[in-house]
Amino acid sequence: MCTRAKRWRTALTVVVALMLACVSVAGASQTEDLRVLDLFEQGMTYYRTGEYEHARRTFDRLLALEPGMQAALRMREEADLGLMFEMKQRDELGPQAEKLIDLIMRAGREARRDVQDPDELIRMLTSEDVREYGEAQVALKGHGPYAVPYVLPLLQETDPEKQHLVGRAVGLLGTMQRDATLPLVVAMSNTDDTLLQRRIAGVLGQLSDPRALPALMGLWEQTEPEEPARRAAAEAIRKIAEVAPEALESAVTQYVEIGLAYFFEEQVRVGFTFGTSADVWHWNPAGRTLPQMLRYQEVPNYLYYQRMATETALEGLAIAPDNARLRGLLGAALVRQKALTEYFKTAEFRFGGRDLTEQVQQEAARRAEAFAVQVPFVLSMLDVPMVARSLDLALDAGDGPASLYLVRMLGAKLTATHQAPLPSVADALVAGLKSGDRDVRYNSAIVLVESCPLGVSGPPDQIIEVLNAALRAATQRRALIIINDFQTRNSLTTILRDGGVGTVETRVHDGSIEAALHLEPSVDAIFLSGNVPDLLFGRIIELLKADPRTKDLPLYVVTGPADPAAEVGDYDEIDRVLTTDDIRREKLEPIIEDVLAVSRTVFTEEEEQIVLKAVKALDRVDPDTTEYPLGRLEPALIQALRGYREQVTAAAIGALASFGTGESLGPLGRVVAEGDTVELQAAACRAMAAIMVRTGAQPPQRAHEALMAALASEHEFLRQAAAEALGAAGLEAETEMSLIRTEGLGLD
Repeated sequence: MCTRAKRWRTALTVVVALMLACVSVAGASQTEDLRVLDLFEQGMTYYRTGEYEHARRTFDRLLALEPGMQAALRMREEADLGLMFEMKQRDELGPQAEKLIDLIMRAGREARRDVQDPDELIRMLTSEDVREYGEAQVALKGHGPYAVPYVLPLLQETDPEKQHLVGRAVGLLGTMQRDATLPLVVAMSNTDDTLLQRRIAGVLGQLSDPRALPALMGLWEQTEPEEPARRAAAEAIRKIAEVAPEALESAVTQYVEIGLAYFFEEQVRVGFTFGTSADVWHWNPAGRTLPQMLRYQEVPNYLYYQRMATETALEGLAIAPDNARLRGLLGAALVRQKALTEYFKTAEFRFGGRDLTEQVQQEAARRAEAFAVQVPFVLSMLDVPMVARSLDLALDAGDGPASLYLVRMLGAKLTATHQAPLPSVADALVAGLKSGDRDVRYNSAIVLVESCPLGVSGPPDQIIEVLNAALRAATQRRALIIINDFQTRNSLTTILRDGGVGTVETRVHDGSIEAALHLEPSVDAIFLSGNVPDLLFGRIIELLKADPRTKDLPLYVVTGPADPAAEVGDYDEIDRVLTTDDIRREKLEPIIEDVLAVSRTVFTEEEEQIVLKAVKALDRVDPDTTEYPLGRLEPALIQALRGYREQVTAAAIGALASFGTGESLGPLGRVVAEGDTVELQAAACRAMAAIMVRTGAQPPQRAHEALMAALASEHEFLRQAAAEALGAAGLEAETEMSLIRTEGLGLD
């Protein structure tokens, strides 16, 4: 799962649903910046890991350095709330702590977001009564960004005798620190009031928040040199960036940089968020007053950064609709939001209280449904190179689900265009070969082979190496070996692996077995030691039969004379009891055959899809012209001949017919003898004929016998296919004429 989801799960397992918006470390003096930032990060680390007492002490130290720092004050309070949550876990304090937390949460949300009687507060702010003015300042500052829409009209004041009110508004907005940045940026970017633009630019300069640079650069670039708003924007830029606007890159580049900071969740740069929701600010042109135009929307905390990356990309695209970097960012941020909602709609962890999980899941499900429609629409509008840019970003972010979605989208687009990928597109897919998510690796290899059958887009050896890993992972049969005795376990492992069955090994301990299954969840048979106490043996049997990954698998119990053994005869769940003397190749061959022939894993359908997609990608590959080393795929394709549906087996037969060697003749002969359908048997015959003609190899005895038996089939097309294979095998003249007389001519 993506990094953001993992971080949310860890950070919010025991954290209350907080009500804070973005906070920052702005306001510290230059000489103390690093120390303040370091303490803030320490406090946040303690807070995220649930060490609330340490967090509280750290924020106290920070407040000793910076007494007016709102972020530290708020987090000091939240550390107290965290301690209350710890109290909640204790039976004797739980009900009281839960009630207190609920009251604090509701009161905090209402007090901060719900500005009661804003007209009266603004009247008090403009009052000549010092007491009223002071009370209004404190109240409005406490509301933070939610008070901004009500304060902004004061910046439009033009009466010379009321300019002190403008000063009051500017001063108040300036004390809100970075909290005020986003609503101010939205207002400045959307209003046509040049006076308001100029004054907001002045406030943004005071706040010194880099998130304002794109909008300020846009204002500076789009206004005439003599305009006061342009001069105000330039001055704000100098305060924030400490250089003149001429020395900075364009507004579009600034949008890209801030958008990427959101995308990669650079919290020190774009602000911290806490709790279950954060706010995104919008402009509503239908509103009649500034408070009606400047609105906020709550989004789940886990979506906030990707949502802001999307909003930032859209703002930049309003200036430069064709900008490739912004288009790629837009696609990547949208896909990451889709992946996050898909994850959180089924997330099992809980945070902040028992009743909150279902609410989060329902909200995530609603959003996932909307993204399922919106994201494909947006990506369909982006061309292939833009989707490749989005993939590059998702890979850089380490987001497996988003990367997988984009790889598949690239595959669909390339298939629709019937063109080889451009170098930039191929580079993105090649980068996918190195992803930490194996599904991304596998699908990247499949798309590369499918879209470039000649093997010239990307390193052919690496592509086939990953494709081979995909096939091997999907076709490998595995046995779970639960045996303590090293010698027995080692002997069994060696024989099984030599026979083509992989192994997952663990000791007879329920915790170890569970860990092994999580590491390698696809298992097809179990070998369990019977030389354990009866009580433990029964518990292990119960565990295996209760787990959906192992309950239907064949169970072989291995007993030896050395240690006391359980009463294995009392368990109907055991398929066969083996002694240590039975751990020999000839004794285990029937078991190996059973494991190879039938895949009983609950993950079969998923594995079949990987096999089918990988083999279908080879359909367009000409072995004589491609640069791909196709021969490496043969062992995995041979394994794909058994244990899967007809469609998968047929695809594997077709690939082996194209580039298989004499090593494939025996396994194909087995399909001729044991195939589920006559069509598969005939296809295997013709594949054998193609291999023999191409390589000159001869079938082993059993395969030859299978072809001879097929001549007696009641199906004419199978007899014909078998005859073609036998003809390619180069029969002796006498045998050939005998077959012609008895089979070809139908003579008695």
